[in-house]
Amino acid sequence: MKKSFLCLSLILMMCLSFAACGTSQSKEKADETAALETTQAPVKEKVFKTSDERFQITANEDWSDAKDVLDIEDATLSIAKNAEGYIALISENKYNFSEKLSGYNKMVVKNMGKNIDEEKTSKSQEMKLGSYNAYKTMIAGKIDDVDQVYQIYCAEINDRYVQLVCWSLEGNQKKLTEEFDKIAQTLSPVKD
Repeated sequence: MKKSFLCLSLILMMCLSFAACGTSQSKEKADETAALETTQAPVKEKVFKTSDERFQITANEDWSDAKDVLDIEDATLSIAKNAEGYIALISENKYNFSEKLSGYNKMVVKNMGKNIDEEKTSKSQEMKLGSYNAYKTMIAGKIDDVDQVYQIYCAEINDRYVQLVCWSLEGNQKKLTEEFDKIAQTLSPVKD
């Protein structure tokens, strides 16, 4: 378990560090982009299924498969929105853990926090993702001197614990928080 978190953290650090180098935009360019967004047609949604065909999430079509970018050993799904934000889904058999969902959530958050400098972790919120029990926790801090934010959802779905790890640079976090919440709410078993 620790190996997968370390691997996930290292890959996330590299991706977000690279993203930080290439995402600086002038105010003028940002204003042009905002003007275009308000005049464009609504974005279509698409369904992303895990490689093991167990789970799915729905996101706008501006999200794309990121398995070639995020080579995370335990992730059965990874998607990216350009270099602004990333989401990885990891599911594990809940019988491998003696804890209940709350204990599993604490373990995931603790392991993620170990790899972040100047780590600030919010209190975990109990919530529902669809009809499933879940927790949401925010972790902010620095990795390789780059400010990053993780929005972690841990859910119990049937016989699995599912982690939906969403992350972005601190500058993109406000813009993506609601989008991460919306995508997390679509998490469900694959529909036949």
